Amino acid sequence: MPMSDDDRYWVRSQIGSATPPTDAELDDAYDRLGSALDVAVEVLEARYADAISGPAKWSVEGDFSIDNTETIKSLRAVLGGLKAQQGTVPTLTVSTLTRAEPWRPSGCR
Repeated sequence: MPMSDDDRYWVRSQIGSATPPTDAELDDAYDRLGSALDVAVEVLEARYADAISGPAKWSVEGDFSIDNTETIKSLRAVLGGLKAQQGTVPTLTVSTLTRAEPWRPSGCR
């Protein structure tokens, strides 16, 4: 089942617009994971893993430098906030009830 427009908007607001997943990718993740919150966490976990897989800062002496340490800290904080919400989303559990004996109209044996 595809993600609702409201859920898709919320996920995109959490994950940002840099290298955005397609609607189909979001729908596939939603089908697999079951909630928009879990989809946002999965996308941000992948981005966090990419961010920490290489050097956080580097420079060409006297010419150019990049420092992503604050970006990594911010990403970790957002991810931590979303993960804290996991498990707080209400769920519905459906069970089948069975009787010990089959039902019979009164007076029948």
